[in-house]
Amino acid sequence: MVVTEWIEFPGPAFREMKQAFKEPVLIANSCSCHFGCGILGATKLQHTSVPVILRSRLTEKGSELPVIPRCSLHQWLFAGPIVLLIAGCSTPEASHEPPPVPARGSSVSTGFPLTLQDALPHELRLVRPAVRIISLLPSETECVFAMGAGKQLIADTPFDDYPTEALSLPKVPGLHPSTEQILAFHPDLVLASRLNPPDLVNTLIRLHVPVYVSDIKTVADTIDHIRVLGRLAGQDVGAERVAGQMEATLRMVQTALQRSGEPVVRSVLIAGYNPTYVASPDSFAGDALRLAGGEDMAPASGNYVQLSTEALIALQPQCVFLSGKPEPHATIRARPGWGRIDAIRSGRVFFMDGSLVERQGPRIVQGVQEMARDLHPRAFAR
Repeated sequence: MVVTEWIEFPGPAFREMKQAFKEPVLIANSCSCHFGCGILGATKLQHTSVPVILRSRLTEKGSELPVIPRCSLHQWLFAGPIVLLIAGCSTPEASHEPPPVPARGSSVSTGFPLTLQDALPHELRLVRPAVRIISLLPSETECVFAMGAGKQLIADTPFDDYPTEALSLPKVPGLHPSTEQILAFHPDLVLASRLNPPDLVNTLIRLHVPVYVSDIKTVADTIDHIRVLGRLAGQDVGAERVAGQMEATLRMVQTALQRSGEPVVRSVLIAGYNPTYVASPDSFAGDALRLAGGEDMAPASGNYVQLSTEALIALQPQCVFLSGKPEPHATIRARPGWGRIDAIRSGRVFFMDGSLVERQGPRIVQGVQEMARDLHPRAFAR
């Protein structure tokens, strides 16, 4: 086995990273070095305010590795793209990449190295399951926790409020964090989506930070995405469990609706008032409404459509779902013109937790189930 050695540099950054990583790494303080790194090499990049990590790599049994003299370290680093291999001594046993560190209660995926193409499209390659994951969206955080990989999350956003364990994670600022703020966590995987700034995502990719970008449009996409996350985090079993439970819930809803023989119900899902925003049939929430046995009456245009009161009245939905905190029915009916809407007059107004129907995570099937019960109560009476 080839044993790598630590090359120490002064400062707290080195001590923190030495504790955080289970394998030896080469760390240089940014105050003296202006370079970026990949898994196997280094190139000159702009100065960054965070420490830069260059991983050492183990090799096949019998390979001879050069030892980099500490006095000539800067000459190696600034020679251009290079491969850094720092050797100590070898033993009769051979060892390759250090084993991944799985979350408790899960099995390690064996499908590595793993190469996947994301929604950019951009090709992501991981040599081992990700164990230092940053989530840039609440939905990604929910997915990771649901499949049993919560201990592999090292940071999320201030908007991540479920499960409760997510509240105690370190935070990156909102949907628009800086590159330096993300690099400071030293992630081995960043989960992003098309909602995140393209400049941020592209910069991370240029700096060789593993990034996976999703573009989820339907409930089925969410289920597929969870399976992908399971592969990335080495949590295939947990991901398949979650995906299977989601599919089973949807099958139960569809079976109940088919047995009832009831027609779809003209509906709208309103995500904001004054101005009024309605989920489009093309939106993620619109897809959930369809699965619940509703016919989304909003115009098919993008994700959410802004409607005037007169336009909303013209739709004459039989059922209205309001995303947000419940309000008295009298308050809703008192909104100008809303008393002329069929659903308001008949009292078929239901409040929904927005995170259940608008967040692209595992709880979406709970949202579908709740809407289906509201739309078709007799189908679920038993």
